[in-house]
Amino acid sequence: MTNRISFLKSKKLLLSFQTGRGLRKQISNYNKIKDPFFVIGVQGCLHLLDLFLRFVPEDENIILFSSGMDEWELNWAKENLKIKGIVSISTQIKHGTILDYLFTYRKSNFGIMDYDLYIAQPDYFKRLRRILNSSLGTALFKYDDPNLGLAIPQTHAMFFNTSLVRKLRREYGVKCKNSNYENLSPKIRRSLLQIGVDGTHYPEEKFFKNYFDTTRVLSLLGIANGYYFDFLNTASENDIKKSGVFHVGGVSDPRVTKNRWRVRGSYFWQLVLMNQKDLELRDYYSGLFGVLPPIDELREQLEQDGFTSSSFFTSVDSLIEKISIPNHLQNIISTKR
Repeated sequence: MTNRISFLKSKKLLLSFQTGRGLRKQISNYNKIKDPFFVIGVQGCLHLLDLFLRFVPEDENIILFSSGMDEWELNWAKENLKIKGIVSISTQIKHGTILDYLFTYRKSNFGIMDYDLYIAQPDYFKRLRRILNSSLGTALFKYDDPNLGLAIPQTHAMFFNTSLVRKLRREYGVKCKNSNYENLSPKIRRSLLQIGVDGTHYPEEKFFKNYFDTTRVLSLLGIANGYYFDFLNTASENDIKKSGVFHVGGVSDPRVTKNRWRVRGSYFWQLVLMNQKDLELRDYYSGLFGVLPPIDELREQLEQDGFTSSSFFTSVDSLIEKISIPNHLQNIISTKR
């Protein structure tokens, strides 16, 4: 039994080593691209990513970081998406782990964006890239924690002052992945205590998170050391027409509807696929994901859940309308608006 455990540990270490070497080479291939945004894609995301790119100005550098997408999807992405390149790993890994790889192998500034984030105001892309030397980065969304009195950046759209991030990583050995307080080093704990964070005071407790979500430890360490994030979107409305920004959430697997966020994610995922013009992509995902929860029932649940506002449906309808506009007219229409 002991020999088997040792073998499995050795195999895991070897896989991690091989993965690291492979990603280092892939990420390094794009180190000369200035100020890119990495979009992390998972299996089943292509139709949502295709819609996301319709809102991205042509002069922006988008790199797809494929986490577990299969060969068919990667070929479709290469042939159909206007992106600067693809970094690919065969298995799906955590968001924070991907960020750790990016900070390890890339020295210059970069950003991240969710593929289910739709930005109707092109100026947001340029504003995200404007970073002060004393800032850890910029973020499109923030959460004002009422207990700690801190503004915490959300990971839907961020751009990093990479040199400062790498400095904190070296000094504290901090990672971007999810973490519990007991797993933090004494040095990190002492620093976080300066801003009121300890084992009984987590950020985002309002959302029942008794742990540090992706990048939270990094962001809080930045605050404790005088490096803040700048925030761009102070609008409270998650509405594509009113605030120019709409984030869906819960879209990673349309088969999962365990809470209201997953219900809206499945509803949106299915609706966008139904309106996707590429029939081959529609057929591939229909076969890959099988029978899904009826979309009419999902809408009814959302209408009755007491949380989903009418603006969610108007934003979704606006995005579906965008799909019907030919690609060559996208930028013309966005500019006029």
